[in-house]
Amino acid sequence: MKTKLNLWSGTLVLLASGAVASDTAWFSDSPLQATYTALARHQPLLAWQELQLTLSQSPLSPQSLTQPSLSLKAAAPPPASQNHPPPWHWLPVKTAILSQTDCGRQLTQGPALPGRLRVDFISKSGAADLGYQIKLAAESVSQTMTLRLLAPDSKTLLSARFSPQAQYAEAESEEFLTPPAPGLYQLVINDHPYPLIIAGLSDNPWLQLENTASPRLKLDLPPSQPSCAPAFAHWQWFDAQYNLVGPRQPVIASGAEPIAELPATIPPKAVRLSAAVSQYEYQSGIKVTYIQRMAMPFPARQQDAATNSANVK
Repeated sequence: MKTKLNLWSGTLVLLASGAVASDTAWFSDSPLQATYTALARHQPLLAWQELQLTLSQSPLSPQSLTQPSLSLKAAAPPPASQNHPPPWHWLPVKTAILSQTDCGRQLTQGPALPGRLRVDFISKSGAADLGYQIKLAAESVSQTMTLRLLAPDSKTLLSARFSPQAQYAEAESEEFLTPPAPGLYQLVINDHPYPLIIAGLSDNPWLQLENTASPRLKLDLPPSQPSCAPAFAHWQWFDAQYNLVGPRQPVIASGAEPIAELPATIPPKAVRLSAAVSQYEYQSGIKVTYIQRMAMPFPARQQDAATNSANVK
């Protein structure tokens, strides 16, 4: 699949650079034809709207979402669900659009947002923390907001109400056993829908725990997207009620295959430790973050030392 993605991404680089003529005759007659044409004409907002239109038409045959039919050829795609076309059919063109729009910051649609909004798609792993979750967060809320996040099948995944009195507010979905489906989501804010094209969470683990005598964390960060910030790995401490304790701390890893030791210092009240990798983009003025989080073994020796020290005091 990586080879196919690279091939299609290379084709889209030609489109985005203008190295290919922008006439529709260059592209096969497929649901993505209008998207490719707009991108080749350096109209990324129009290409974004065309991609939304394509993904809103369900069900779509995965075989109909083909790459631009230039001189490049690729093997036939593997079978996939008719209800949820695999994102690698359209992920390269989404990436190309984001690269032309400052990581999506220029993809503004609809009325101005009444606050700074973020949507997190979270994959959680670990013995006591396994599954998937979605979180909505808002800062600097200027007016009351009623929010609903709708999945591609129009099912409500999460709803919330944020008031302007709160400088920061958040709401979490229930935990899911299966990952969020790729496709066109809608974040409905005060009855106005803001479309979000979500490729889903990566199947490739960004974090792995090495079960040695002294547990260590191995990193396999996703590649950076053009015009977007690189993925960021950090430690998170939590208290007994799963509230975040202290600021996030960057993971310091070294070596050809980056490996990090567990933190040596434990903040007061912390009883749980997680490692996380996050990567983000912007759509409709909303920050969309993809997160992989892993529950780590709590460093018991340091915990005991901290407890003994507290008892002495």
